[in-house]
Amino acid sequence: MKISVKECADILRKKDNILILTHANPDGDTLGSGFALCRALMKIGKICAVINADDIPKKYNYLFDDIVEIKFKPDYVVAVDVATVKLLGGLEEQYKIDMCIDHHSTNTEYANLLLLEDAPAACQIMYEVVLALGVEVDKKIADCLYTGLTTDTGCFRYDSTTAQTYRVAADLPEQTTAGLTELCLKQRARLMQGLKGLLLNRCVFMSTSVLRLLLLRRRCFSLQVLMLRKRRA
Repeated sequence: MKISVKECADILRKKDNILILTHANPDGDTLGSGFALCRALMKIGKICAVINADDIPKKYNYLFDDIVEIKFKPDYVVAVDVATVKLLGGLEEQYKIDMCIDHHSTNTEYANLLLLEDAPAACQIMYEVVLALGVEVDKKIADCLYTGLTTDTGCFRYDSTTAQTYRVAADLPEQTTAGLTELCLKQRARLMQGLKGLLLNRCVFMSTSVLRLLLLRRRCFSLQVLMLRKRRA
């Protein structure tokens, strides 16, 4: 059954011992939304944890390096950014999934309850859930959310990026995590390296319209850098 953001928050307030599942081969959006939810629930006194079938890449350690691991028997299981149980890497065989929070239109509605919205990243939806829980978005939660936003929008370059995506990013508190900035810069570096190789290998003569598009991309990235610097100031 599909639910709204408010219904999702109301249900989570009544639950405890909550286990949050993220998809195998984890990226910034599934981990960012998972740990953002975990931190929000902890702030309202819930026992919760985030797990993954695979090892979490060290570059994401800043998302959870201050969270103390607590062993408990889960009473409620939530999957985030997981369109199908096949993406859970075997965790679906261990747990019955009560709720799913996702942004993929291909979601198979495997959970008892589904919060599904059209958004470029699960973290954009999770931002609304955190607010609906009555939790103030602190820097740690902001780091989680910003990680997911930048991951699934290619640092706001992809066509799926919406005006609401920019509003959410602008509303987040100051970002101070060096790993987060580095992650975004590495994504941009890979893009530029690929573009350079394409131009050198194929000697492509670009039309004026294509050049304008590239200049627009560059201006968007410059805006991102200014936003990050402003948040640090």
